[in-house]
Amino acid sequence: MSDGLKRVDVRLKLVDKEAYGKEKVTRPEDAVRIVADVMTDLDREQLCVVNLDGAGHPINYNIVSIGDVNMTFAPVQNIFKTAILSNAASIIVLHNHPSSDTTVSSEDCLVTKKIMCASVLMNIPLEDHIIVGGGTGKCYSIREHEQELFDKS
Repeated sequence: MSDGLKRVDVRLKLVDKEAYGKEKVTRPEDAVRIVADVMTDLDREQLCVVNLDGAGHPINYNIVSIGDVNMTFAPVQNIFKTAILSNAASIIVLHNHPSSDTTVSSEDCLVTKKIMCASVLMNIPLEDHIIVGGGTGKCYSIREHEQELFDKS
């Protein structure tokens, strides 16, 4: 019997379920369109990551967390998991507000700061964090309105 560490083999696999167009994502509305079918009519908050290739085209998306009517919790490492596995060049994070109110909260800003810091360390840029209004499809780009949160310094 050995007191040493045991070797563990890990195998991860991404499973593609649906294909999305290869249109470049240049505006918040483009990102929302990719996940509109899963985000606009939800009764709970969800956080989603859209992984992009080097040209800004969507590779895939992943629902990272499902919360309750007012919040969802998503550890930063889970946000980047599919980005790493997909060899993403950058990401866009989206979450919905079931109330349809797209007003950014202090928690939304804090999460954006955390994701931004991790994106700099991992060299996977955060292009935007978008709030999707439930039932309306309206969106609020945190990058467009809170630019200081995206300062890499």
